[in-house]
Amino acid sequence: MGARGGLTIPVIMVTLISFLLWGKVPDQGLLLWAGLAYIITVVRFFSIPLNVHKVEAKQVQRYLLCFAWSTNAYGLIWSMGVVYFMPYVPFEYQMFLILLLSGIAMAMVFLVATSASILIFPCLLLPVILWLLLQPSMMYMQLGIIVSLLLIFFMFVGRQQFARFSDGILTYHKNNKLIKELKSEILEHEHTSLALQSSKVEAEQANDAKGEFLSLMSHELRTPIHGIIGTLDLLSDAKLNEEHQEN
Repeated sequence: MGARGGLTIPVIMVTLISFLLWGKVPDQGLLLWAGLAYIITVVRFFSIPLNVHKVEAKQVQRYLLCFAWSTNAYGLIWSMGVVYFMPYVPFEYQMFLILLLSGIAMAMVFLVATSASILIFPCLLLPVILWLLLQPSMMYMQLGIIVSLLLIFFMFVGRQQFARFSDGILTYHKNNKLIKELKSEILEHEHTSLALQSSKVEAEQANDAKGEFLSLMSHELRTPIHGIIGTLDLLSDAKLNEEHQEN
């Protein structure tokens, strides 16, 4: 819900800009620009899951792509809006809008989560660059060249940021895999230790039972044997004839 709640900010901004520019620029173009911005906001609202913790791993890529393309659409709409409003505002306001878009593009460098997100930079700056280069004034053309260099710089830095982000995600998944394997080995070791301990106890019990059995059998055998030996000793001292004595 926090991610969805953050979408109220662009809605408020679009509404405020539309209110401030109403009557100062053509109403149809202003309504078209605001309507497109609202449509993108609605699409983005329903594409964000209510509970990100319940999202399956295979769905994460789909949400990242949705985030990237909706961000690119936002950038294109804002840039086209700036180009559309340029002829109706003074020069100092034009410079402010160009600097504002450049600042937004610089901030977007740290939000590049997928390769599609890198397109946010040309979406934000390319329409303005083309508008500046097509103006007859040399100052506009020079400003267009400067913004073009900024665009190239943002693309280069964004690509590096995406590479670091990808490496970080890959390392994160590798570490998770190693942790799971280590936990599995620890559990297997614990099970083996328990099995060995159980086998040791069973062997000790079997050894005790064997000793007890041998002791009992020895006692049971010695008792009749002693009786037999004692009887034979008594008979050997008795007055018997030769046949009985030999027997």
